[in-house]
Amino acid sequence: MAAPMLDTYREVVTPEGVPLQLPAAGPMPRALAWLIDLAVRFGALTALSIPLALLDEFGRGLYMALMFLLMWAYPIVCEALWGRTLGKRVLGLRCSRRMARRWAGWPRSPATCCAPWTCCLSATHWA
Repeated sequence: MAAPMLDTYREVVTPEGVPLQLPAAGPMPRALAWLIDLAVRFGALTALSIPLALLDEFGRGLYMALMFLLMWAYPIVCEALWGRTLGKRVLGLRCSRRMARRWAGWPRSPATCCAPWTCCLSATHWA
């Protein structure tokens, strides 16, 4: 007996109440978008590392602070401004939320980007 087909379509209801069947992105386009975003972050860090190397100890500390900001703030700023990261824009992927009519914006974008890490924090807190 064959396994049932995986349903890759999600129903999104528009503000007018019209249900739309939209295809969900598979793992390969998502992985490619993540790799593009990673390349953008590492490219920016590499470009900044050369002038910061001239500042010795202060440059190293500044580099670490910039690395933290780029790794954590990049998806938050991109999703707040455009609703998706550069990798998703390049591949034509869009984020859809069930209750939102548009992208998250500033108030909800940090919570959306940091939500996957909350389970790790709570697991280490109770251990």
